Amino acid sequence: MADGTRIDEHGLTAAHPSLSLKMRVKVTNLANGATVNVTVTDRGPGYGRGIDLSEAAAEALRMRRCGLANAPVVAGQ
Repeated sequence: MADGTRIDEHGLTAAHPSLSLKMRVKVTNLANGATVNVTVTDRGPGYGRGIDLSEAAAEALRMRRCGLANAPVVAGQ
């Protein structure tokens, strides 16, 4: 990972192109109102997406099955 840690799909982590590494951010799934606080540990994503979440974070947002969701990011949580 860009912050020097090993990838942990069980941790509440995310990749973001510009937010500071180690920053805590709140992500909300607009389709169901679920929220999760994650730590930015990597750079990315590509493909026109705003943030990539670990499997655990996606599961917390109840979006793991669909893979993509409309979810705003609030920095500094």
